[in-house]
Amino acid sequence: MNKTVMTVADATDIHWSDIDQAINAEDIVVLVDCREHGCMAEGTPHLLGWGDLVQHKAFVASEDGQRVEVIKFAECDEVPASESHWYVAGWIEDDEFKLTPERVATFVANYNSAAALAAELNGEAR
Repeated sequence: MNKTVMTVADATDIHWSDIDQAINAEDIVVLVDCREHGCMAEGTPHLLGWGDLVQHKAFVASEDGQRVEVIKFAECDEVPASESHWYVAGWIEDDEFKLTPERVATFVANYNSAAALAAELNGEAR
């Protein structure tokens, strides 16, 4: 199967509604240059499918049913500049893994590190 590849300089250049409707959405790949300070992909393109948002990641800690990330959705038609900032997302699972004090401590340590990094990247660190 052939893919249609589009390359854009910035997420604000993507207008999904303007893309030819004759092209199957599964056949489109969009490469967006990453120039976001702090993003692990900085200097390389983000790979998007049709309708995807550019999501920058600055930190990921994942193990034994827990995950913490520092992420930012790039400003675009769907994400206004006022909402495009670094934030922490995370979860800890207690279905398959016991909720032990050690696991909770690891999660909290990762979450606190992520919160400090997000504040620094947002220019809010003191």
